[in-house]
This record gives sequence, C-alpha cells and structure tokens, in this order.
Amino acid sequence: MKDDSFLLDSRALALKPYFSEKYLSKIITTHGIYYSSLNPKELLDKACLRHYSSKAGRKEAARKLLKFNRKTPFLISDEVGVFPTKSSKHDDCIYIFSHFFQTEPIDSKNTLITFNNDISIKVSVSPYTVRQQKSRLHMLLSHVQLSKRQYIITPV
Repeated sequence: MKDDSFLLDSRALALKPYFSEKYLSKIITTHGIYYSSLNPKELLDKACLRHYSSKAGRKEAARKLLKFNRKTPFLISDEVGVFPTKSSKHDDCIYIFSHFFQTEPIDSKNTLITFNNDISIKVSVSPYTVRQQKSRLHMLLSHVQLSKRQYIITPV
C-alpha cells in the first residue's frame, strides 16, 4: 500500500481537501498534482509521524514557542513547515507549505496564491490572513534554524 504522506516533503506546495467518491485530498507539488484517499488531517499526521511526532504535538510545540493559539503553523520536519488558511475544523481549510509565493487579492475574502513555478491556487481567506500566516510560519522556521545554529556553535 502506498503512503501518500511521503508527498508532503520539501516539494509540497499546498494540500487541499478534495471531495469525490475516491479521493479526499489534492496534493499540489513542484512536480505535479496528486490525489489521496486520506483527508488532509490524516496525511499531515502521517507525515509528522515519519519525523517522530504527531501533528498535535508539533502544533502544541509551535503554540508554546511562538504564542500562536489559532491557525497555528507547524513543522513537519526541521525543513518543511506548513500553515492552515483557516482553522483545521473547517472542511475547506487549505494548508500552504513553506515555499516562496506571491499573493494577489481577488476580493476582500479571496486570495490568489502564485508559487514561483507559476502554479496558482485560490484560497477563501483575505490577503491579510495569508500574509499573516506566512509571516508566522517564517518566524517558526527562523526560530528552528537559529536554535540549530546556536546548538552547533555553543561549546560544551
């Protein structure tokens, strides 16, 4: 049995819910679009478990570290981070991964996200929300990288 959570790596761009008879998720990557019979929460939890923690554990760590209690970004691994566009309780929550992208307002409640490889997706949240979530994720990634550097530099 293949494990679609392996697609949630450094090449993942976005993870969207997808409602069909066969699939529950759409995985957008730098090398193509894939569909999974697992829902986004299940895929994210499996991806986190590959790195020895649960999605809940990684979100809790990010909450304590950065004091973000709502729509918390989290890391799947030290190099792969993700943020939700909405609360994960919403069926239409989309997860955006730590890649460079630009935002373009469609209207006050919808945003077009365009990644560097010209792949675009529409998200049903304001441009402000996307920018805020992106900033939170980059803060978390920066904190991890700084911690790693301090660990390596600090003499024992």
